[in-house]
Amino acid sequence: TIDKTRTSTMLDAYGWRHGGGQVNLTGGNAIGQVTTTFTSGGSFLASVTTYTMLDVVKSKENASFNVVLANATLSSSLDIDYSFAVTVNPTNNVPHRLSVVQSSSSTDGSGHLHIFGTVTNNIGTDATFVQVIATFYTDTSVVAYADWTYPNPLNLTAGGTGTFEIVALNT
Repeated sequence: TIDKTRTSTMLDAYGWRHGGGQVNLTGGNAIGQVTTTFTSGGSFLASVTTYTMLDVVKSKENASFNVVLANATLSSSLDIDYSFAVTVNPTNNVPHRLSVVQSSSSTDGSGHLHIFGTVTNNIGTDATFVQVIATFYTDTSVVAYADWTYPNPLNLTAGGTGTFEIVALNT
């Protein structure tokens, strides 16, 4: 499910509209797919589909998503509204969660928030194509922005660490 009161949209520097939020799954492990329908004045504008940032979402786990309406003309509608539909595809894949053991932040000259950190592979086996996901919230728990990056190095041996940086472009 998606709680629309905890979602948001914003226009980026290209005039494209981003919609962000979180999916909360209540069943077993699954792959979450989010379809966002944009309307203006009750008329259909576009429908965009994306996946949650977590490849496999565990039961009762929040998974962020960021959907992009990559059309500046449609995105500029003043009375734009949006709705979400979630498709759940069950899977037997077991997700692994590594640990962010250190993080810090700074703001650059453009006002963008940078998150720097170290991720540790604590799962006991090698991890390949590791992703670090960051979800940024407003003071009222609305998802303001979500993004992901790969650490350096991309693959982490058991017990290995990698560093990362994520930039919140909507700040």
